[in-house]
Amino acid sequence: MDAFLTKSLHIVSIGVIAITTFFSQAIQNHNQTTPRATITKVASHATTTLSLSSTTTTKQTKQASTSTSFIGPKIPLALATTTKNKNIGLIPAKELVKAATEKDKLKITLNTDIPAKPLISLAQLNTEARSAVVNILCNTAQDGLRPLSGSGMIIDERGVILTNAHIGQYFLLRDFPKKDNVDCVIRSGAPAHAMYRGELLFISPPWVEANKKNITEEDPTGTGENDFALILITNSVNAGERLPATFPHVSYNTEDINADTDGLDNFVIVGYPAGFLGSLDIYQNLFISSTVSQLKKLYTFKEKTIDLLSFGGSVLAQKGASGGGVVRQKDEALVGIVVTTTEAKTTGDRDLHAISISHINRSIEASTNKTLAGYLLGDLSETLSNFKNGKFQYLKNILVNELTS
Repeated sequence: MDAFLTKSLHIVSIGVIAITTFFSQAIQNHNQTTPRATITKVASHATTTLSLSSTTTTKQTKQASTSTSFIGPKIPLALATTTKNKNIGLIPAKELVKAATEKDKLKITLNTDIPAKPLISLAQLNTEARSAVVNILCNTAQDGLRPLSGSGMIIDERGVILTNAHIGQYFLLRDFPKKDNVDCVIRSGAPAHAMYRGELLFISPPWVEANKKNITEEDPTGTGENDFALILITNSVNAGERLPATFPHVSYNTEDINADTDGLDNFVIVGYPAGFLGSLDIYQNLFISSTVSQLKKLYTFKEKTIDLLSFGGSVLAQKGASGGGVVRQKDEALVGIVVTTTEAKTTGDRDLHAISISHINRSIEASTNKTLAGYLLGDLSETLSNFKNGKFQYLKNILVNELTS
């Protein structure tokens, strides 16, 4: 098992610029051998911005110098920059494997009389995942904030979107420096077209506090820890048009990935990646991309928790896929959202990373004393109001202070 431990990673931001290649019906299936557990004390998030003046398709390769770290090496979020991670301490993988194995045995003992659920086909799972993915596109009326775009997954039939905090932070700044300065629309379809507007239902306070300087930096960096936000769809872009009674969505699973068995599962990864499009195409020709992959490695931000999932190379390993979903075949559940990729010339040679839903669940519980399901329980309009009258202004002020200092 020690042979699988990784002492350093070369990571590049996946980005929030929503650029994408056209979706290929053919789904890639990586059949490489998967180690049971590879744990290291680092993970990273990504964000990207887009230049409105660019209308040509280009591949950006600007590089950045090595950055400092607070838990693990930080990595660049914007403009397709890259950096090398420093060597870091490792957590023994065997302990996690043993715990996961015993936990799995307990499940088997308790469920021996329950027949196994037939697996959904990958084609059907792909269709379901693609129906729940959205593109979030934010424009600004004044200079100071760059337009950006990213992905998200609808996780509740009432229109709750799970995405990254580095995307959600733009919803905090909607009325800065003037009313409606930041205009974010929620798009769906292929190509993506404007459908809805939404409001910030939650954003991780620890992420905003730890990454406040990202909003002003040319090449912001971060680890990806706590990098999540919830957006509630509130109305249609077309005045007077009613919202659907229910939204297409995916269920989610907050249990830690099983280090022994989940390496054999298939996962559909979906989003609106944008590594090879210019700004005009982002607005007019942004398509969904999806792929099938298998779990390659597991990482942690702390000690024995599973926080970051590694899936190897795929068409999603490019800028713009941040916030896209990782849906597991065996239970048709969302188990992660895309956050970073390693550096390589081709997407097939990169290593796609996602933060786990179990990490998100632990993080939101630490901030609210409620699990993810508990936070979404009940009247969402009341939950939205409580957040807006509570942490919203405090978190907005953190960013505004950075922008005005």
